[in-house]
Amino acid sequence: METGTVREILAILRRTYCSDIGVQYMHISDPQQKAWMQQRIEGRDKEITFTTQARSPF
Repeated sequence: METGTVREILAILRRTYCSDIGVQYMHISDPQQKAWMQQRIEGRDKEITFTTQARSPF
């Protein structure tokens, strides 16, 4: 995302970094691997959703 309103940017940041699931990737030393991971979790269209069945381990 190159441009966006403050409201859009805050919504994306909250969805990416303040939800129930976290992803740690900053320890990855290979820049290409780190960029690959970052591209898949950050951004406007990267929302992760689960069905009720997938959320429950039982």
